[in-house]
Amino acid sequence: MERSCNHAGVAQYALTVEQVFHHIPLGAHLAYSDGTEKPPREYVQKRNRWERHHGCGRMSRKDFAATADSTESGPTFRLLKYADGNIFCWFRLFPLTTSVRFALLELPRPGSFLVTRDTLTGTDLLHIADCEASALSRLAITPDARIERIPPLL
Repeated sequence: MERSCNHAGVAQYALTVEQVFHHIPLGAHLAYSDGTEKPPREYVQKRNRWERHHGCGRMSRKDFAATADSTESGPTFRLLKYADGNIFCWFRLFPLTTSVRFALLELPRPGSFLVTRDTLTGTDLLHIADCEASALSRLAITPDARIERIPPLL
């Protein structure tokens, strides 16, 4: 799984939050931006604010209704973000009302397997496996999960 967040070369953030929610699968790697320019390093507070609205991550959850851990009402999705060296990871929640735009960086590799679990309000991505054996081993430790194969390209 790609864990770097180099999205500086993304030419266009063309996808809306609704398009991402309804058409992009779990496991996709997305970049997001509000369209503003990156402030110079010396403007620390402006730069920190800018970084909250620019980044990338792996789509790890889709919720079709409000959840207990969300202050949003209605559908949302989450991107799993990694810090340098994979030491920390955190989620960025996107409600369908956000004005942030998205760019698709990568889809799950054809022939790989998604291990997912249904929740009361949506679906969680637990693991992306390169082979069926790896997916089945993850399924053994998470019995309420299911496996979905990413179809090969034609």
